[in-house]
Amino acid sequence: MLGKESSSVVKDAQEISSPRQVIDASKSARRPFSSPPPPGTFSKVGITVVADTHFQKRFEVSIASLRCYAQRHHYEFIVLDPNRFPRCSQRDFFFRKHCTVARFLESKPPNYILFVMDGDNPAVLLDRGLDDWIAEAAATDVVVYERWMNNEIMAGNYAVRNSEWGIEFCDGWASYDQVDQPRGFHSSDNGAIHLHLLRALRIAKWRPCATKWSELATGSLDPYYEFVTCTRLLMGAPRRWKLDGVYRVTILPRGHAWSIDGLAANTKISSIGAVTHHGQKTRENYLQYFTSEFVSHEEHACSKMLKGGLSITKEDYGAMMSHSLKDRLTGSFHDWSRQVPPWWDWGYVDCMKTLSCRPLDDDETLPFTMPRPQQGGLPFIRVPQDAKFKWCAKEWEQCSCVGLVRFGIRENGKLSSPVRVKAKQGKLACRLDTFGHEDPAVGDGKHCYCASGH
Repeated sequence: MLGKESSSVVKDAQEISSPRQVIDASKSARRPFSSPPPPGTFSKVGITVVADTHFQKRFEVSIASLRCYAQRHHYEFIVLDPNRFPRCSQRDFFFRKHCTVARFLESKPPNYILFVMDGDNPAVLLDRGLDDWIAEAAATDVVVYERWMNNEIMAGNYAVRNSEWGIEFCDGWASYDQVDQPRGFHSSDNGAIHLHLLRALRIAKWRPCATKWSELATGSLDPYYEFVTCTRLLMGAPRRWKLDGVYRVTILPRGHAWSIDGLAANTKISSIGAVTHHGQKTRENYLQYFTSEFVSHEEHACSKMLKGGLSITKEDYGAMMSHSLKDRLTGSFHDWSRQVPPWWDWGYVDCMKTLSCRPLDDDETLPFTMPRPQQGGLPFIRVPQDAKFKWCAKEWEQCSCVGLVRFGIRENGKLSSPVRVKAKQGKLACRLDTFGHEDPAVGDGKHCYCASGH
C-alpha cells in the first residue's frame, strides 16, 4: 500500500464516487471495433499525468485540457509527482513514471482503471468519453496500442487495472532502469516495453530479440528499429492476450486508441477516432486546438478551451486515415523511416475507413488479403568507385548531364539510387518522379548531382 509517501497526492485527487460496474460492450451504441471485447468489470476510472514540478509547468496547458476532459466525463483526475513516492528511485524519469503508477494504484479500490497520459498529450475534444476504451480495459489488465508514426508499441499512453498482475506489469517495466540497459540508443521505456511484453506474455523464442536489445551500441535508429521489428513480428497482429486462460494485455490496432500522434491525424478531430493528440509541446501546437484565452490565462477555463474548425465528418476522417494507411503500405513509410510496415497492416485497409478495426481475440487468426508487391523501382546501377558527383540542379530544375545523376542532399549522404542519362537525352528533370518516387530526404529541399562520363 502507499502509506504516508502519497497521502497528499490522493487527498488532492477529485473523488468521484462510482458503483462497481459490469460492462458489456456488445450493448454499447458507440464503439469503434466491429467485434466487441468480452464483458468485464471496473470500479472507477481515473486519468493521470505523471510529472514533476518542472514538467507540470512545461505542459501546463496540456494538463489543463485533460483536467477539463476528466471533469466533463466524471473521471478522477490526478497529477502524480514521482518525487512524492520515495520507493520509486529509478534513475530514468520514464521508468520512475511506471513505478509511480504502480504505487498510486495500490491506494485505489480493486479493479480501478487508470488511463496514463503523457504530458504532451492534450485532450482535443470534450464531447466524447472513453467508453469504447474502458470496455477494452474492463476485460483485461493492461491496454497498449500501436503507434502510427512507426512500428512501436506506445509507451507514454496506456491503461492499467488495479490488479496484482497490472501492478506487477508496471513494476516489471520500471525494473528495466536497473538491468538490461544497452549502451546505444534504446528509447528508454519505449524500447523496453517491447521486450517486457514478450517476457510478460511468455511469448516463445524471445531471446533473439533480447540479443538485439543488448547489442544496441550506437546512436543510430536503424539497429533500434531492427530490435522493434523483431519483437513486433513475434507478437504478431494486435490481440487480446490471455495468460493461463485470463485476459492480461490488449494491444489495439494503430489509429484505434484514445490517443494518436497529432501529425498522423492532421490535427483533425471527428465523432470517431482519438480524443487526445500526442506530441503537442509548444504554444504554437496548442493554438492549433485551443483558444488563445485558454492557452494564455492561468485559470485555463474549460468553457474557453476549444477553437472551432477542427472537426470533420467521420467519413472524411476515415478516408483520411485509410489513405494514410495505404500510403504507409505502398512506400512512404519506408522512405522516411527505413522500416517496412508489418504484414498485418494489410488486414486493416478496409476497416480503417470506418475505424472499425479491432484487436484479434486470444485464439483468433487474422484473415486478410495481401496484394502482389509493387514493381516500378529504378533499374539497379552499381556506382563506380571513381564516380564523383557534382551539383547540377535544384529540385524542379533541369540537370544537364551525361552520366549518372542522383537526387537528394549530398552533405548528409541522403541520396537516391542513380539514374543514367545518355548523350541523346543530355538532361533530366530534377524531381521525385524521375527517380522512381524514391525520396531520400522526406520533407527537405533536395538537389541533383551529376557524375559525368559514367
